[in-house]
Amino acid sequence: MERSGALSERRPTLLCLRAPDEARTMLEALEAVALTGLPLEVLRYEESWQQSADAAALAASLTADDIVVLTSRRGVRAWHNLCLSLGSGAPSTPVAAVGGATAEEALRCGFAVALTGDSDALGLAEQLAASPGAGRLVFAVARDAATEPQQLLASKGMAVVRLETYAAVPVPTLAASLSELRPEEISGIIVTSANRLEAFLHALPNGLRDAWLALPFFVIGERTAERARLLGVARVTVASGASTERLVDAAAEALLRPKRGDSE
Repeated sequence: MERSGALSERRPTLLCLRAPDEARTMLEALEAVALTGLPLEVLRYEESWQQSADAAALAASLTADDIVVLTSRRGVRAWHNLCLSLGSGAPSTPVAAVGGATAEEALRCGFAVALTGDSDALGLAEQLAASPGAGRLVFAVARDAATEPQQLLASKGMAVVRLETYAAVPVPTLAASLSELRPEEISGIIVTSANRLEAFLHALPNGLRDAWLALPFFVIGERTAERARLLGVARVTVASGASTERLVDAAAEALLRPKRGDSE
């Protein structure tokens, strides 16, 4: 009984599939609700627009009637660097952003945010479809980003352009880092993208794979949730919005409220 009581007092630890510098806001938000965050870098990013002869020409052709769709803070920075290469840090073309964090990064880089989606990229596409404009919708996205948002808008007769601005590459040391972690010491896993999820699951050591898959996963977006289930994750919770706050809320709801009920 004493051992059980000691375990019940231990703060839940969530593995956050982000690099330490990217996870700072998330770690602070977890700390604020009495959860411990442990960052784990699973991907590194390369800005692929530099290898595309068409990227600069497309960016230079945009006008204030067009909209650039940005789905992550990494995508914002890649787009910003592309604009800087043209000698323009904040062109007049407005942007639409997935989630508050992406919108904040876009504002920080000097872009005018015309629309902020409260779901994933597909949800933002549905919002854009409900308020069609006269110009093009340019999706400045990762190489492996889902194509469904663009397909949805194209099916409604809207002018859609896909521009791959960056690519995610698994961290070479990921398997070694995972071998040093014990799943029984982790209460849940926070995932902000499908590609991070896949990199993590593919690097799991075979002997502990089932133990990791049995943990609760807290994810952004139905696409990531669907991918998690297909790869064997049994307990998937989708955050109510594409933001750090909503992810932390989902984790706190699942991991803290049952404990409070037990103590009453």
